[in-house]
Amino acid sequence: MRMVKTYQARTRLSALIIDDEPVFRKLLADMIRGMEGFEAEIREAGEGSEAIQILRADSTYRPHLVITDFQMEPMNGVQFTRLLRTGEGGVDRFLPVVMVTGDHSHEVIVGAVMAGIDNIIHKPVRPSVLHDRVRHVLTTDASFLEVPHPVDPYFGPAHKHVRQTLLSPGRQHCLHHRPRRLH
Repeated sequence: MRMVKTYQARTRLSALIIDDEPVFRKLLADMIRGMEGFEAEIREAGEGSEAIQILRADSTYRPHLVITDFQMEPMNGVQFTRLLRTGEGGVDRFLPVVMVTGDHSHEVIVGAVMAGIDNIIHKPVRPSVLHDRVRHVLTTDASFLEVPHPVDPYFGPAHKHVRQTLLSPGRQHCLHHRPRRLH
């Protein structure tokens, strides 16, 4: 009897991981590389402005998602997400963003959501939670809400909290569609 090896096709996944702690970046990278069914290409940045430079410097680099820490200096994860969502410098403003934070306060969560993140994970990060959140943002279509405002415009996922906070009768807004990144 002859044995035949079968190989499962692996989906290519590109991720940009932003954290000021090299050990935590490595941990997240290892978790992503360990996702079943995926072959991961990981790039890393130590904080938000470095990540923006990476995204702007190479027009051929189009990661499927960003995983960013909340607390970093000089540009934290919320500031990074707000800048990303402007689309300035040719960056993909629809790029999925998963934020990781050790701060469980309501203010941090609401601030991150209002900055335009797609999802949030609390530390300590479990691989199963990271894998579930990453799969969700990559395989689900998303509605994006654009609310122009002279002082505080919004562009990002149309989360329930965002809609309830920003949409009032007569307030100008536009809905956009972001197709899933992976099928």
